[in-house]
Amino acid sequence: MVMLPDFIRAKFTAVLAGRLPIAEFEPWVYATSELETALPPDDYLELISFNYGQRDALHMLEALLGRHVSWGEVQREELLGYLRAIQARADADAVVNALEATYDWYCRGCFFLDHVALSAGLEISCYWHDGTAPWASLTNAQKWAYLGHFYPAAQHQAEEVIGWLETGQIRFEAAPDAQWYINYVDARPGAAPAPEPHLPSADRWPMRPRWWRFWQRHS
Repeated sequence: MVMLPDFIRAKFTAVLAGRLPIAEFEPWVYATSELETALPPDDYLELISFNYGQRDALHMLEALLGRHVSWGEVQREELLGYLRAIQARADADAVVNALEATYDWYCRGCFFLDHVALSAGLEISCYWHDGTAPWASLTNAQKWAYLGHFYPAAQHQAEEVIGWLETGQIRFEAAPDAQWYINYVDARPGAAPAPEPHLPSADRWPMRPRWWRFWQRHS
């Protein structure tokens, strides 16, 4: 891995973590002359000639940008983004997406998310399958009325995990494995071995991000 300047590596990490939209990353690439000397020639050429308008742009960028970042840091930043959305409670759509994401991450092996994932994320994931009116059809007031059932507990639970991530008590050290499980180090004092999760049947709850949710988040 070529060691990049911190500001470039931070930008790559933000894109892969979903914090920086592709539409903002593209003009930054063209305006950042330092990229030409910081990257190997082939990587730089690929980056400036990349089709950022394609539907699967983020997925296609992963192979290129992933050669120059720490996947552990990408995972940390992505999860922190979800948790901070739950903590901030500023946008109903962002909150419901973040709460559902905690259950996806729990299913992928992040058992330290059990409190928020099983008390809120699981119920919200079921919402999409139980015949309830589509989320998009609800008014903003109805969305907040529904989400209100999970607060203030969800906020407190999110803040607890944020603390673990920011102090390094929970650390990600590698990209997800071939089965999309996420590997992490749990250095919390007195932490018990991670329990086996009680998961719904695999035909209803695949052990990887559902592709239609992936496109909703990154399109």
